Amino acid sequence: MKRDINALKYLKGSSWGNHPTDQLKLYTAVCRPKAEYASHVTLWNNPALKSVQVVQNAAIRQSIGAVKTTPIPSLHCVSAILPIEIRIDELSRRTYNKLMTSSPEINELCVSLTTYGSARMIAPTIKLKDELTQLMATRTQFNIRSFQQTPTIMPTSLNNKCHINIPDLAKKDSTPREVARQLSLDYINNQFPHHVKIYSDGSKKEEGVAAGFYCSNDNMASGKRLHNISSIFTAELGGILMAAEHVRDSHPENTKFVILSDSKAAIERIRNIKPGDAIPLPLVSIIILILELSITNRTVELCWIPSHVGIQGNEAVDRTVGETAQSGYIHPTTTSNSEDLSTTFKTNAMQKWSQQYDLDTITVGRWSKAIYTHPPTKPWFDGINFEPRALTTITRVLLGHGFTPHFRVLMRKANDDICPHCKPSSLTMDVYHILQECRKTMPRINSAISPFTNIIDFLKANLKQPQQLKKIHDILNDLEALASEPVEPPPLVPMSGGKATTSVQDQPESDPQSSSSSKQSDNQSLTPAGPAILTMDKKSLSQETDDGLLPSGPKDFPELATRTVTQGTTTEVTNWEPQERLNPQPPTGASKELRHSGALAGPLSQNVGHSANQRRDLHSGTRRFQSATPLRDTQPPWREDYFEETAIDRMDPGLSDDPTPVDESTNRDDKSAKNKEISEYKQKIKKLEARLKRMSSRMAIMSEQWKNLMTHEEMVIRKIRRNNSSFSQLL
Repeated sequence: MKRDINALKYLKGSSWGNHPTDQLKLYTAVCRPKAEYASHVTLWNNPALKSVQVVQNAAIRQSIGAVKTTPIPSLHCVSAILPIEIRIDELSRRTYNKLMTSSPEINELCVSLTTYGSARMIAPTIKLKDELTQLMATRTQFNIRSFQQTPTIMPTSLNNKCHINIPDLAKKDSTPREVARQLSLDYINNQFPHHVKIYSDGSKKEEGVAAGFYCSNDNMASGKRLHNISSIFTAELGGILMAAEHVRDSHPENTKFVILSDSKAAIERIRNIKPGDAIPLPLVSIIILILELSITNRTVELCWIPSHVGIQGNEAVDRTVGETAQSGYIHPTTTSNSEDLSTTFKTNAMQKWSQQYDLDTITVGRWSKAIYTHPPTKPWFDGINFEPRALTTITRVLLGHGFTPHFRVLMRKANDDICPHCKPSSLTMDVYHILQECRKTMPRINSAISPFTNIIDFLKANLKQPQQLKKIHDILNDLEALASEPVEPPPLVPMSGGKATTSVQDQPESDPQSSSSSKQSDNQSLTPAGPAILTMDKKSLSQETDDGLLPSGPKDFPELATRTVTQGTTTEVTNWEPQERLNPQPPTGASKELRHSGALAGPLSQNVGHSANQRRDLHSGTRRFQSATPLRDTQPPWREDYFEETAIDRMDPGLSDDPTPVDESTNRDDKSAKNKEISEYKQKIKKLEARLKRMSSRMAIMSEQWKNLMTHEEMVIRKIRRNNSSFSQLL
């Protein structure tokens, strides 16, 4: 099953591939049945259930584009997939019901287990006893047809007595009503000119379920109320059975009858039973009655007719059945089929899931609980044709977990998740903050969700209107585009030759507060303005920091290639184009002090040259650190995000807008520690190289031994062949 789940990630990503509905169908049709096979026997203990549940969670996350931190209750609710434990319970009840209906021995064992009691019963046995007791009570309540001591064998085929096609009549939807009516009447009059015509029908509505028939010769109709659990198929079979009983009890002088039904499925089910097969229990009464009537020289045939096309007999029985379903009385002898309990089992499973969902969302998944008060029967994206990225974004909004800076911090792929637009307050940049608190996004979101004043109310009210939900995705995309617009750099003194110095005494004096504010504004001018988007791939990750989106470097904005470096009382202007975006190198002409002081660290390269301890000293109290190890560069853009684990940014985000210089002695200690670490790695590499040489020599020796063995084997085979030939000659 795990291999099937791994194969799903080659069919869909967060911004490409199959529709989430198609992915879930693949899982439920191909992957899940492997775990469900004999599950009522093999998955009774909790560890086995949990192992299967883990695999299902991974499949759902991949199918709908959820991230790894998504709460499990929210995951099942948004995808409309039953938890595996509740699903196994439903399948177990179906299996018990089927066995109790078909086998008298198993039925006796189940009855004995429900009446057996002992203080030594283990927990699984007690659970089984409770479930069987509840199941038997349900079967008794709806008077389920029980087993037969000996199965009824089909003696002969009824293929020639079942008519399911009317010539020249195509699909009813594509044929005009009057044309379908006239073709049906012509076929009935030509095919059954001397037959007694009896119309049958079944109906299932919210008011109830009923079956009935109408005899055109007697101009009489009769209806019968069935149990509410009965399916429409059971109701149609009930109407055919009532029509056959009317043939048995009336018209002794007639010998030819035709039962006209608008249920093609019921007639095909009777027609497809082959001689020698066991008759299904719901059809036993109908087939036995038709065969008994044929013995008394009364032939009964079945014919399909279209419904609601104006055929008088069909309209009459339809009215009778509808009235009976609303006000009819369920007779105590009315029976139901065991298959009809499947709907009851499914309803009970949904109720149990709803109760479990209420309990689980007390501590986790409260965002989704505010949107989904109870689990749905279908996911919100069912039948919706949006682009894959929009589907992923909206789904993550409903889940309350997305590919945000807070998620990257939790996955230890970033060091900072503080929103840069809401400073000085230290607000975590998660889905809640982006949609509810962020100063950058709130104006656009408030205008989009009007007249609602809360994003939760907007999402809850528009679950069935996906076009309204798409507004959130469009807003996030627009803000991302705004974040990547060129930002005006701080004013620089034009110099020639790529390097110049300007004395501070030559500059006009200014107020310290104004200078500090201007410095702060200059730093903020290079701070990105857009929110973290909820879905992205490696191509977009290569241009993103934890504060938003930034241009990729001087190639996009040539004016950013000029950096201002302050050293003492002199301002140096240096032309600099970094080799790597996430690990830029200082200019060649820079001094050793500048390289280690961090004075060259701009928004693209802050804190790259500092150790973990230095970063803590510089930024203590303002940032949260999850990992002290310097982060790696981003992956190549061709690495698509199949899972959320592979879609995580590996860049080193800017941790401060104004890093302060570090003492040179501390840098020397840090450099010596790095040199020591490098020497240790070199020693390890030498040991590995020596080990590799030894393994290569061993492989060469083994190869020679293998060749010798193969040569010896060939010689033995030749000798055996010679002996066999000589032995055959002697014979």
